[in-house]
This record gives sequence, C-alpha cells and structure tokens, in this order.
Amino acid sequence: MFEQLKEWKRTAKRDTLVSWLALRDPRSPWYVKAVAAAMALYAISPIDIIPDLIPFHGLVDDVVLIPAAIALMVRLIPIPLKAELTEKAETRIAAKRPHSHIGEAIIIFCLVGITVVVVWLVWFR
Repeated sequence: MFEQLKEWKRTAKRDTLVSWLALRDPRSPWYVKAVAAAMALYAISPIDIIPDLIPFHGLVDDVVLIPAAIALMVRLIPIPLKAELTEKAETRIAAKRPHSHIGEAIIIFCLVGITVVVVWLVWFR
C-alpha cells in the first residue's frame, strides 16, 4: 500500500512539474495554458463550488479539482512535447538539490502552537 502511495506521489510531482514546464514552453498549445489559467483563477478565487466555511467539505473541491486540472493539462499536451517535458521533469527530480527543512519545521511549530492554544481555550476555560 505504501509503495502505491509513493508511486502516486512521484507521479503527481512529475505531472505538476511537466505542467509547469509546459506553461513556460512556447510550443505548448493555447488550450493547455487556458486550463492552467482557469485552475489558477479558481484556486485564488473566493468563490468555490463548495464553500470553505463548511469544515473539511469546503476543501474537497480544491483537493479534487486542482489535481484533476493538472492531469487534464498533462493529457492535453501533444505527445512529442509531453515526452520531452517528462524527460526534463524526471531529470530535475533525479538531480535532487539539497534543501532546508526550516520551512517545514516552522509550519509544524505553528500547527502545534495553534493546536495547543485551541486545546487550552476549550479545555481550561
């Protein structure tokens, strides 16, 4: 099961990178760029299919629609260009650059801090 999740994560990372490379490539068709623009506008738009005010359900549309738009973009890229971009993406992923874990640590620290404050406000008041 974990191997399937790792494979899905690798594929999602590659497809996201392929879609980014396609946006920057002048040989990409206009409709691939239109799907990307629509996806970006939807992601930053305050208007959602399911309102974000509904806990957990409000994020479902973002979690489903954005990966679906990326998959659609990758499918719409012409096959020769897609093969070239996939090769570039695989090369970039294979040449992992060292990165800092400071950002991850800050996010985890903030989430733990928020959780502690919420528990303190609910439990001890």
